[in-house]
Amino acid sequence: MIDEVVQVLRNTDVRWSMDDVLAKLPSSGLQLAQSSGKRRTFESADGQRYSFYFSEAGQIRFAEATLEVFRDADTLKGDDYQKTLDEFAEKYELALKDVEALLGGGREVQPPAEMPHDRDALRLALWELDVADLMLELKHEDRNVPIRLVLTLAPSA
Repeated sequence: MIDEVVQVLRNTDVRWSMDDVLAKLPSSGLQLAQSSGKRRTFESADGQRYSFYFSEAGQIRFAEATLEVFRDADTLKGDDYQKTLDEFAEKYELALKDVEALLGGGREVQPPAEMPHDRDALRLALWELDVADLMLELKHEDRNVPIRLVLTLAPSA
């Protein structure tokens, strides 16, 4: 699965406009699943979702594919909460190995270092591509927010 996600994101040209994304992604097997404000979410035949976020000018700000999610973090108590965070840390490590097998070693950024692209993540690995950065992120901004493992593509700074 992760190889498909990496391929879709690598084949996305971050210079595309919203109109380009709407025209080109369906030809690669992704169907528009949701449209909300400046976000367009596409879904593959196997259910993988890709959310594209656009600037006011209609250019890609970033694209994100959620690999794993735990939505009810706020319901977990004590040890169960920490156990779930630990499980996601293990999933992050496995995903990191998978992406490194496809792209080579990435640069891991550890908080509280300044995160690239103003990302907010517990852990982040970065691969600098030609005109974009690909990031593997373990995200959990707050106890009331889902715990997520995501791959994100953003234009190079």
